[in-house]
Amino acid sequence: MMYQGTNIDGPSLAPEQLNIRGKNLTSLIQESSYLEVVHHIITGAFPSEKELKEIHHFCNQSLHSILNNTEAIALIKQQAFQSKDITKTIIQGLLLGFQEEFNIVLSSQEITYDKDTAYGLFLISTIPLFVGIAIQEIEKENIGSLSSIHLEQSYTENVFQLFFGRTNTIKEELILFESLLIAWHAGFGHLTPSVMGPRVAAGTYSSMEMILITGFTCSGPFHIGASQFAFSFLENYKNDTLENTLEAIKSKLASNEKIPGFGHPLFKKDPRNNTLQEIWSKCISDKRHIKKYNAICSLLEEIKGLQPNIDFITAGILCEFSATQATLAPSIALFSRASAILAHAKEKKQKPPFGSKSKDARKHLDQLSMGWI
Repeated sequence: MMYQGTNIDGPSLAPEQLNIRGKNLTSLIQESSYLEVVHHIITGAFPSEKELKEIHHFCNQSLHSILNNTEAIALIKQQAFQSKDITKTIIQGLLLGFQEEFNIVLSSQEITYDKDTAYGLFLISTIPLFVGIAIQEIEKENIGSLSSIHLEQSYTENVFQLFFGRTNTIKEELILFESLLIAWHAGFGHLTPSVMGPRVAAGTYSSMEMILITGFTCSGPFHIGASQFAFSFLENYKNDTLENTLEAIKSKLASNEKIPGFGHPLFKKDPRNNTLQEIWSKCISDKRHIKKYNAICSLLEEIKGLQPNIDFITAGILCEFSATQATLAPSIALFSRASAILAHAKEKKQKPPFGSKSKDARKHLDQLSMGWI
């Protein structure tokens, strides 16, 4: 195994970094596009130019294929209205499966994956539509994002427009957005609940939609969901001056209140933040948001000795993109993480059910192999 219990991804502590298929995640953030890393984590190789075009086309067709399923759209809207939660709305969409639409897309597209993998990618590709529906339903505004799906533009551009209700984007925004997606997509192996849970489900040979849903349910305030609280925290100060914001945070720290988005359970310093911060600074000319982000980070380091993690910089970047819904933050993280879920599901399904043969399980019950999870 290249990493602990898997050949896909895993962290290292000396130096502190995240690794995917033999590549440093920092390098992938700097050098690759989102769909390139999706193909890389699934197959272990980067796509050729022809393959990348096929993946873009497949993802766009998948996204577009369910627009006319009015009954499904109505169910997804109902979930969004009742829960006011984007992640729960995504789960509702995944539960519907869309097998008929998948078969139509698969029969009309060239794609290099086996059918089960292609179905997983199809489902992942439709997630941004569920997000767009949820935002429209929660805000009760016809922001036009659903009609902005265009097959002739890149899949990532369609995703951005659905997430942020925009009908136009600029190149620099897309660069920053893709960097954020790549930063979230993988690196911890099966240590994270959002991957460990799906590996358990895959070990029972569950369906692809249920495996993905398992990953989405394995997120809470202490894993991925922390980005939601970090965003809400920053949103509280969006109209305040930098000076007033810092004074308010000082008061919270003096009362021993926790500031969401700081510290990490494994790393002394999250290796993704500096890279994202550099790209953010290069891509955005208006420095208001990144200036506030940097000032808060400096204050927390000075008073508490704490470093920001991926949750806090995600919140800052979403403020930059004028996001309005706090539950968008974990939804973006889970959408990106879904490619790792798919890769780990493929790997786990190549093993015996539960990851261990009965003979070995009985012999080593007190020290079951990591393959069990």
